[in-house]
Amino acid sequence: MEGNVELRARIGRTGQIIAVTPVSGAGLLSSAALTAVREWRYEPTFIDGDPAETVADITIVFDYLRYYPPSRELPESVRRLPDRYW
Repeated sequence: MEGNVELRARIGRTGQIIAVTPVSGAGLLSSAALTAVREWRYEPTFIDGDPAETVADITIVFDYLRYYPPSRELPESVRRLPDRYW
């Protein structure tokens, strides 16, 4: 499955993700993107020397063939995934 997912994230004063919502993208990909982005941490944004909350628009690109073209063998970490991931 391939496609882009657009997300909007609110980033707290310490750089943690406070909230993230999907803007566009397929349901299964959106779910994976949301799970990943919730783990991200940013460098804090400072305004006039004080940490501030910010909003970021994020695009996650799911493009399997870009990273694993047919001529390339899958990395060991992917080959070892349990069957439930396939």
